[in-house]
Amino acid sequence: MGEKLGRQGFGLYAGEGYEQIDDLMANIYHRLVKNGLPVSFFTSTHGLKKWNGAEPLVLVDGYNLCDWELDAVKRLNAAGAPILAIGEAEAGRDLSGSAAFYGATQDNGVWKLAPDVRTVSLDSAANAYVRTKPGAGPVVFVPTNGKDLGGIASAQLVKEMMALTDRPLSVPTGIAATPFVSQGNLFLALLDQGDDSREVAVGLRPEWFLPALKGKTLRVIDMDRAEELRADKKDGRLEFKLKVPASSGRMVMIAKGEE
Repeated sequence: MGEKLGRQGFGLYAGEGYEQIDDLMANIYHRLVKNGLPVSFFTSTHGLKKWNGAEPLVLVDGYNLCDWELDAVKRLNAAGAPILAIGEAEAGRDLSGSAAFYGATQDNGVWKLAPDVRTVSLDSAANAYVRTKPGAGPVVFVPTNGKDLGGIASAQLVKEMMALTDRPLSVPTGIAATPFVSQGNLFLALLDQGDDSREVAVGLRPEWFLPALKGKTLRVIDMDRAEELRADKKDGRLEFKLKVPASSGRMVMIAKGEE
């Protein structure tokens, strides 16, 4: 998107001479978030050069990376950031660097995989190639245009990513979840995309999003009702239930309780 891209929020404005990718991103965002993948921010690959986080990254055009982009992704992945890369090859480009990083090379329509790469079938039309290395974050590569990613494939892809990252957050299908940190507390915005009111079960590892919460007694506050929700700790996960009206949004705060 270039160094001089426009303001980022829920709009993408590429810099002069760069392709506008908001439609591609919207398609991928919709498919993954609809199936429960929590997305709380986005940035450009130029932004990644200055970023030192270890949160998972979704690359919306993840095959066609320039050398400097690939260097930034490699650095973050080596520091523990899981990578989900989606995208088909652009004709005429040298993609040997990306192929080596993902451990998957296409030769006359046949994918040749490195020894540490396994195949996950997403649906009849798409596969994911999963690479895990000691000390680095897992890498999931889907050589498919994000606009062509089907519903079954999207659900399978989210399931695989959640398993690889030890299920930091789980919500029912149809709930879009956005975690964020403010004033030393963890917030979770939930949007139900369904047509029926229901009670949803939420499970998460709070310290995964806010390390300061590790080992602490926690309270879950329903911000819309100004009341505390019952929450149980099971196998290191915080679990609670929340009533959500049809096609409505809710927000909870997870904060330190009294020790």
